[in-house]
Amino acid sequence: TAVLAATWPGRPRISTRAGLGAAAVLALLVLAGGYRVQSTYLENRYADPQFTIAGLDAAFKWAQPISGKRIATSTTRSYPLLGRDLSNHVQFVGVEQPHGGFVAPKDCRAWIDALSAGDYDYVVASRDRITGKTPFPPEVTWTAAQPAASVVLRRAPTVVFRLDGPLDPGRCPS
Repeated sequence: TAVLAATWPGRPRISTRAGLGAAAVLALLVLAGGYRVQSTYLENRYADPQFTIAGLDAAFKWAQPISGKRIATSTTRSYPLLGRDLSNHVQFVGVEQPHGGFVAPKDCRAWIDALSAGDYDYVVASRDRITGKTPFPPEVTWTAAQPAASVVLRRAPTVVFRLDGPLDPGRCPS
């Protein structure tokens, strides 16, 4: 209807100055509305995360009150681990490859080396999806072999560990 009104032969004419003023007011209204949406977009964004895997749900709820910690994870679903205030530093643990590649560690030594390099406070080891494989990923076994790792939460297919000291790749299971 706006196009029809603008092109109607008998419509009243408005000056260019008035048209530009109206366009400027409209642009300011759009910007003000956009700023309001942008400024509140992340408020309580992950306060009650709900995914399909019970173990990840439990880890996401565990992370909500956590603040300012370094959290390593083996899962690609990681945003709720940022915590309620979004202050946690969360990283998918991986090994750099040539030409900008990045892959999950294939063995215990690579996993422990990557964790040690990241100086993490916690590790969330989980599967992204439930598969026909064993309920827990191998990263759970590798991390559990470390004396400095203690279990904070365990619900298949996820285990959250707290890291309280240096990790030793020599403790990797054979």
